[in-house]
Amino acid sequence: MFFVYVLKSVKTGRHYKGQTNNLVGRIKRHNNGLEKFTSKELPWELVFYTSKESRSEAMKLERKLKNFKSSNRLELWIESEISSGRGSRIAP
Repeated sequence: MFFVYVLKSVKTGRHYKGQTNNLVGRIKRHNNGLEKFTSKELPWELVFYTSKESRSEAMKLERKLKNFKSSNRLELWIESEISSGRGSRIAP
């Protein structure tokens, strides 16, 4: 099982999109400053996650999210996924 997730910086409001097979561990790494790309905008909060059966499916969705040109479009997509039951804000 793989997870696609979106974090939001409490400090700056910026979003980070990623995929992993260990969601809880990955979020801890981000918030402990162990990931170079996210270390300067601590702390991060999980705003969305969904699961995929394969890494290739997770990577495909991650790429789609990274291609959204605005935070507004990303947030609308997240709300749509949550309201349809295809995603959540609460970590497993």
